Amino acid sequence: MPIQSRNKQSCLTAVLQGTLIKVHAARDPELPQMYEVFNHPLRPNQRSIVFLADLTIEGRVKALEVQNRQRIPGPGLENSKNSGAVFVNPGEMVFVRDMHGTGDPREDKTHSWLTKATQELIRQVIKKIVSKKELCTSEKASQGIDGTYAGGLQFERHDRAVHVAGAERAYTLGPSHERVPNRSAPHASGKMYEGEMDDHLELQKDIIKMHASAAMTALRQGPPDLLQNLENHAELIDLPRIGTDDNFAYPNMQLNISPVAPLGSRSVDGGLSTSIGIFGGEHIDAGDHEGTFTCAGVYSHLSSNCDPGYFFLLDIMVCVSGAVCLKGNPKCYDYRLIVVGYPVRDLIEGTNVLPFAALPGSQPHQRELRFSPEWTPNAFQYKDRGWTSQSTWVADAFSIMTPAAHFRFIILGLVFLILYILNQLPASYKVECDTEALLKCFTREREDGKRVNCGEWPSRPEMKRTPPTPTDMESSTVSADVTVTCSTQNSIWETQFALWDAHVDKYASTISIIQVHRANRISNGEVYNPNSKGGRPPVITASVIALAKRAAAGNKITVDGGTQGE
Repeated sequence: MPIQSRNKQSCLTAVLQGTLIKVHAARDPELPQMYEVFNHPLRPNQRSIVFLADLTIEGRVKALEVQNRQRIPGPGLENSKNSGAVFVNPGEMVFVRDMHGTGDPREDKTHSWLTKATQELIRQVIKKIVSKKELCTSEKASQGIDGTYAGGLQFERHDRAVHVAGAERAYTLGPSHERVPNRSAPHASGKMYEGEMDDHLELQKDIIKMHASAAMTALRQGPPDLLQNLENHAELIDLPRIGTDDNFAYPNMQLNISPVAPLGSRSVDGGLSTSIGIFGGEHIDAGDHEGTFTCAGVYSHLSSNCDPGYFFLLDIMVCVSGAVCLKGNPKCYDYRLIVVGYPVRDLIEGTNVLPFAALPGSQPHQRELRFSPEWTPNAFQYKDRGWTSQSTWVADAFSIMTPAAHFRFIILGLVFLILYILNQLPASYKVECDTEALLKCFTREREDGKRVNCGEWPSRPEMKRTPPTPTDMESSTVSADVTVTCSTQNSIWETQFALWDAHVDKYASTISIIQVHRANRISNGEVYNPNSKGGRPPVITASVIALAKRAAAGNKITVDGGTQGE
C-alpha cells in the first residue's frame, strides 16, 4: 500500500500571533523555533509556547532523526541555558501548529504542559516516604543478616520494595506488565497473602493516591477533548482506576528515587543512571499510549541549598525546573522523588490478559481465571475462599484502588465475562441479557453501613444476537424494550469507538516515532480493516523500541522500515 503524503506546497514560516523566543546560539538549527503567544484561544489569559512542525510522514522521519541526536545538558541553570533549551513555566502549555495547515490557532495540537501542585496530601506522603531523617543515607537501604533494613529511605526498608529490573531504585506501584505473555496484574510485591494491608502496602497506596490526584488535576487543565475522550473510553473497556475513583488515564505508576549529587561529583547526570538506570536519561517509553500524555510528578525532598535541576523534552528541546540532575551540598535525606503515571497502551486499548481471579484446581495454571481481551468489546458458593500465589485484580487490587473503584471494576468485568460465556450457547436459544438490570444485582456495604451498587454504566454492552421473530414479539416473556435497548447500546459502542479512533489519530499525529512506525507497517503491505480501530495500524511496542534503537544508533530512517548507515 503506497504512502500518502502532501505534495510540495506553500507552507507557514512563522507563528503570526506570537513573538519569536530568543535562545542560545548552541541550539540545534534543525529544532523547531519556539514562539511566545499570550491569550491563545485554547489557553486564554496565559502565556503559551507554539512551534511549527511538518506533520507529513517525511517531516516526521526528519523530526525523529533530529530528536535522537539531542542530549541532556550538564547540571545547573547555565548549562541548560547554553544548550539552547526553551524554559517552560508552571501554568504554561506548548502547542504544535501544522506548517501545512491554515494557521488557525484553534487547530493547534497540545504537545505538553506544566502545572504546580501544593496539596497537603503531597507533603504528608513525602514525609512518609522519607520518615526519620536521622535514619536516612544516600545509599539504598540494605538488609542485615538478622533480616532488618538500614539506610536509604523508609520506603526502601521493606521486603516489598522490589526494584524494576536494571534500575536499582525504581519501583513499580501499580500493575506490572509482562510483555510475554502480554498480561497485567497488581505488582507481585503487593500480593496480599492474608487479605490484609500492612504498613508498606498502605504507604504504596498513599503514593498512588497522591499522584493519581495530582495527575488528574493536571489533566483537567489540559485539552477538554482529551479529558472527555479518555473518560468515555475508560468506561467503554472498564479500565482499572488505581489510586482514586476518577483516575481514568493512568493505570500504572512508578516511583523513581535518586539522591542529590554533591557539587564536586564528576557524574554528568548527577548519578541518575546509577540509581534508576535508563529512566535517568534519554529514553522512549514505547509502551505508552499515543492518544494521551504521560504525567511525571516531582515530589523531591530537598534542603534549601540544593539546585532543583531540570527536566528535558528532547524532541523540541524544552525544559522545566525541578526534576533532573540535582546537585548542591546535600544532606543524607535530600532526594529526588519522581512518580510517573504511565498510560499503558495494552491496558488502555484492552488488548492484554488480566489474571482476574482464582479458580479451583490442583495446578497453578488451572487456578487462574484470566480476563482475556476477547471478553471485552452463583447458584452456589465455595466453602473455601479462592486463592492463588499470582496477584489478581479481585483479591489484591484493594492495595492500589479505592473500594468503590475496585468494586465497580470487578462488577463491570463480570458483565463482560458473563456475556462472553453466554455467547457460546447455541444460537437457537436466542439468549438475551439485560445488563442494566444485571448491574443492580450486585451491591456492597459502605463504611457508613449503607448498601450501594456500582452505579450506572452508560456505555454498557447489551446482548441481542438475532432479530426477534413475529412470534417472539407476541410472546409475553419477551420484551420489545430489550431489542430497542440493545440497538441503542450497540450504537453507543460504535460511536464511542469511532470517537476514540479519531482522538488517537489527532494526538498521535505529532509523535514522530509513532507516525514513522505506522507508515512502515503500511508500506510493508499490511492491510487493515477500516471498521476495526478506524483502519489504523496497531502500535507494536517491540517495533517502536527497535525503531528508536535504529534512530539512536545514527542510522538514517527510511519510510519503508529499513535503515541506511550514516
